[in-house]
Amino acid sequence: MGQRSQIYIRYNEGKNIVAYHLQWNWGEHMINRAYQLLEYINKNTKFTYSDFLSKSEWQKWNGKEILSVLIQMNLEIGSYVGGHDLVEEQYEWDLSDKKMVIDTFKINPNNQDNNDGFLVIDITEIKKKDKIIPKIYASIWNGNYEKVSFEEYAKDYKICDLDYSKQMVSEGRFTEKDYKKEEKKWNKIIKKAQKLDKKYKTIDDKRYTEIFEAEYKYENNLSDKDICYLNILNERRKKGV
Repeated sequence: MGQRSQIYIRYNEGKNIVAYHLQWNWGEHMINRAYQLLEYINKNTKFTYSDFLSKSEWQKWNGKEILSVLIQMNLEIGSYVGGHDLVEEQYEWDLSDKKMVIDTFKINPNNQDNNDGFLVIDITEIKKKDKIIPKIYASIWNGNYEKVSFEEYAKDYKICDLDYSKQMVSEGRFTEKDYKKEEKKWNKIIKKAQKLDKKYKTIDDKRYTEIFEAEYKYENNLSDKDICYLNILNERRKKGV
């Protein structure tokens, strides 16, 4: 049950990836999350010591903590939906294999339970002399795993939502005022989606493959406590214990 979706964000020259499954995230909620994430990232990467660029000394955990919180919140309506950290989930799965030496992992959107699409953000950088120039890419996929524009994604949900609202009005369960309120909300969401399409570069097939066929190191994407345990476990497995 639920409106299942995922959000993936790669940063720090491709060394770090944040991946979350959300059980209740769709339509306007996904657009609001995409907007707040991208606007924060855009502002943060203008700093010399960004939480998401390689020049920062603290981006490993600062970035993960910030993104994890923003993914699970919807600041527009003041709500929080707890998500599942897919990296930690993969780590726990690997731990169950008593013969495996664990160092790296992969993330694949096609392996996730999904009916409301997924969002992918990639924060990369171009180095020119002593300057780091950030580049932010973002794209969204619908529940059929098809890449669409942010506007197309939002409009599909707008049509369904307003059709439902019309039906509620005809049944006397909604008023015309309720319908106008819903319509106004969706007009605002569509404008946000249009801004995202205009402002951020899309993720092409090559970049998508690069993100999801890469092997990420657990040591860059887990807590210090988990890393300590992982190192001990790997040593034991190498010795056949």
